[in-house]
Amino acid sequence: MCMEQLKTKMADEILDPAEAVGHFLKRLNDEVSNQIRLLLEEKHLYQKVKIDRIEEFRREALRRVPKEARGSVASRIETELQHLLSLTSGGFPTRVSMEGGPKLVLCLNLPIVRLFCHTCKRKEPFGPVWYQDATNEMLKLRRDEKIGRNFDVSNIRLYFFAYQCQYCEGAPKDF
Repeated sequence: MCMEQLKTKMADEILDPAEAVGHFLKRLNDEVSNQIRLLLEEKHLYQKVKIDRIEEFRREALRRVPKEARGSVASRIETELQHLLSLTSGGFPTRVSMEGGPKLVLCLNLPIVRLFCHTCKRKEPFGPVWYQDATNEMLKLRRDEKIGRNFDVSNIRLYFFAYQCQYCEGAPKDF
């Protein structure tokens, strides 16, 4: 069996509802990570990237479950999309599901990226050494009335991360 036939066979495999939701989250997490890599390696930071394959991943997951389960899977996927992104730099986090086993969560997995190192004078792999979801901190400040109320903090996501050259381990770059 050639590789293309194997991929087609795997894509047509019927999944149970929990597996289908997990498959959707895995595909979406990979896409988010790839778009972060694209943003850091190839775009200027004032530009943006868009995660526009959500519907493709949703259709794929729904196609792989029995017809009678598609409504519940669509509902579970929608629920997952309402959760905030978890920040991570080493794989994809899980939580215990109601079914008892580990379940993937929607996350921003910070990838290793190739950036120009001013110390090494060339592009080198940079890994994340620190990251913070600042939105949560701003929500705390807003609750304590230490920041203004001229914007809706709950409608934005603000992340900070620092990457360090893995060759020279010089001063981290912040984003």
